[in-house]
Amino acid sequence: MRCSRSPVWSAFALLHPQVQIDVRTSDRVVDPVKEGIDVAMRMGWLRDSTLRAVKLGDFEQQVVASPGYLQRAGRRPRQPQDLADHEWVALDLLRSPLTWKFSAADGTIQTVRMKGRLRADSAATLRSLLEIDAGVSVLDQYSAAQAVSAGRLVRLLPRWSLPTGGLYAVFPPGRHMPAIVRAFVEFYRSTLQKPPLPFWYVPISSACASTCPCMTFSRSAFFGVRRSGSSVSSAYSLKK
Repeated sequence: MRCSRSPVWSAFALLHPQVQIDVRTSDRVVDPVKEGIDVAMRMGWLRDSTLRAVKLGDFEQQVVASPGYLQRAGRRPRQPQDLADHEWVALDLLRSPLTWKFSAADGTIQTVRMKGRLRADSAATLRSLLEIDAGVSVLDQYSAAQAVSAGRLVRLLPRWSLPTGGLYAVFPPGRHMPAIVRAFVEFYRSTLQKPPLPFWYVPISSACASTCPCMTFSRSAFFGVRRSGSSVSSAYSLKK
C-alpha cells in the first residue's frame, strides 16, 4: 500500500509547493495524539477508539502467487480448500494469519487453515517474497495491482471473496481540522477512483486490520497506515 499510493503524495506536493512533506515509514501503530499527527490513513477494520474517522472507500483482499511458484507447485488451486496443500506465506501483522474465510456468490463458505513456514512482518516484504516464488498469500488490491498487471503475480480464486476492508482518514479527537488537511483527504479520496462520499465523521469501531500512511498539516504533519492485526505506518511531516 505504501508503495502503491506514493504517487498520491508526490502529486499533492506538486499542487501545493508551499507545503513541505517529510515522509517516514514504520511497521508500528502510530498514535496521532501522542505524535502530533493531523491525519492518518488506515486500511482494515478499525478498533474502538476516541479518534474520529472518515471512510474514503473499500478494498478487496486477493489471493496471489507468482507464475514461477505455480509452475513449481505443478498445480493451481481451484477452490479455497486446495490452498491448504500449498506453501503459504503468512503476514504476522494479522491476528490469524493462517486462517481465512472465503465466500462464494451462492453463499457457500469455506474456512481454510493454511500451512506455512515463511512469515513476513510487512505487506511490502510479503509481496517481495511472493514475487520470488516463495508461495501463496493474500494482498490488498492496492498492494497487488502493479505486480498483477506486470505479470509478476497471478490472482487466484477470483470467484471466491474474502472480507472487504475499509480505507479511513483518521483524526485526533477535539482538534480543528486545517484547510490543508481537508484538501489532502479529498485529494486522496479522488485518486481511489470511487464515487465521491460525503465528508462525515464516524467513531472508529471494530478491529483494525491494517494501517496506511498518515499526514499532519500544521507546523508539522504525519501520515500513518496500518494493516490487519498489526501496523504498517508511514509518517509525513508537512510544513508551510
